Amino acid sequence: MKIEVLYFEVCPNHKPAVARVDEIVKAEGISAEVSEVNVPDTSTAHEVGFLGSPSIRVNGMDVEQAARSARE
Repeated sequence: MKIEVLYFEVCPNHKPAVARVDEIVKAEGISAEVSEVNVPDTSTAHEVGFLGSPSIRVNGMDVEQAARSARE
């Protein structure tokens, strides 16, 4: 499983989100690669379909249903 935490540099919730993802992965005994993806600018945000910081994706799919719909 691949989990990505997408964020912008000054996001105050970035590190807490990563910590929470790590806690859940450990608690559930999930085998996952957790990566942090810095989205440095608007152009990159459009490229990757980034809607807000932080965003969490599992195997490329946003965990928030509303965010998935907004990207389609």
